[in-house]
Amino acid sequence: MASTSQEPSTCLACGAKDPHARDATIAPFIAKRIWNRHPFRATLYSCRACGLRFIRPGLSRAELALLYRDYRGSDYQRLRERFEPWYTPAFNANLSAAGVIRGRRKALKSLLVTRLGLRPRKVLDFGGNRGELVRELLPQSRAFVYDISGVSPLPPAIRLADIQACAAEDCDLTICSNVLEHVSAPQDMLAEIARAAPNALAFVEVPIESPLALDMLMRRLIQQAILTVLRPNTALALYRLGFWFQAHEHITYFTPEALRRLATRLNYTVVDEGSYKLGGTRLGPFRWRSTVAWVLVKAEGTAV
Repeated sequence: MASTSQEPSTCLACGAKDPHARDATIAPFIAKRIWNRHPFRATLYSCRACGLRFIRPGLSRAELALLYRDYRGSDYQRLRERFEPWYTPAFNANLSAAGVIRGRRKALKSLLVTRLGLRPRKVLDFGGNRGELVRELLPQSRAFVYDISGVSPLPPAIRLADIQACAAEDCDLTICSNVLEHVSAPQDMLAEIARAAPNALAFVEVPIESPLALDMLMRRLIQQAILTVLRPNTALALYRLGFWFQAHEHITYFTPEALRRLATRLNYTVVDEGSYKLGGTRLGPFRWRSTVAWVLVKAEGTAV
């Protein structure tokens, strides 16, 4: 288990003392994928000061690599559908369908170009899987991708193998989109982004969500009902442990305040910040729209 599995005494984002703790569960798919074991108890911590929520035990870098190896490939798909029957091949494919990516890309391009006036030469997509978001985002810019999954990027995006390779490209804009919510140590990832592109502005965005929100609780209830019918053994394990608060792919839950305070705590200067809405995911007849919080930040000494 990662060293981050110890009970935290401070908030990851703002450093406030003694976040509130409540019981949670490591989801069956995650427990099997990383540790080859049954689901087990976890703890959900909530910061009273900035609203950040995060799950412990956390994931080490090696455990993250196990989870996201060949991300959403055939082995990933089969194992996930074994525990989550709604995660069909069609559902998986729809997450990166052309229309979905076009919608995300259009919203992001409008924000970067129209509101922020950015015209970068080189864009680094940090944690961008195959680079779907940046490969045609800004036609005047060269697109690079750094991702631990090891999957091949979509041309014309170019894969960079490590942090040293990223730094050598000297990109002038880093985009980290919907990544920090997947990691147990977002502060370490932001520090790594600074090393990967020390002269770049960094655009960081995360979904605004809470495991305690009504829409999330409704989703868990629907999923548990499906499991009860189609995967009764999995459902029984979750009935015993508790299915309401599960550590799944998202293990850190941000508010706009938490994102801003995390950046400033790491000595980034916040150039601009805001939020926007996206289409969200569908489960049966239900559709959840998502709201994304973002910050544009620069490290000390980086010109705007």
